Amino acid sequence: MSHLETNLAALKSKDPASAAWVEGAKTPDGLVVADSKSGLPVPRLGKTALHSLYYPEKEADKFAQSAPDVAGKTVTVFGFGFGYHLEKIAAEAAGLTVIEPSPGIIRAAFEARDLTGLVERANIVSPERFADMAAGFDYKKTV
Repeated sequence: MSHLETNLAALKSKDPASAAWVEGAKTPDGLVVADSKSGLPVPRLGKTALHSLYYPEKEADKFAQSAPDVAGKTVTVFGFGFGYHLEKIAAEAAGLTVIEPSPGIIRAAFEARDLTGLVERANIVSPERFADMAAGFDYKKTV
């Protein structure tokens, strides 16, 4: 089973609508996936790298350290990328919602990496679906 199939199966068991949204997506024009210096896949959209071309895992550590304390809180992040930063946040947060306008970016990430652990801990939604979800948040416990 490919990473894409495994990740989609995990997402489908949790959120069939999001799984269908990602499964039906096309990779964005100009998106190229290359190996970082550390060997991990990194997406580039045109000339813009969505993660560090050297050590995306170290970049994710720095991101998580610079973010507010997320322990026990519900966190909302805009942008999925290839999920390196999200894995760090999901490990500490009580809940994680990721808003991503491009299902093609998520599909590319699902093709490149095993993200089942992240998928099981995070809600992955379009901006349109997030509006409905936000009404149910306890904002006293949200970052």
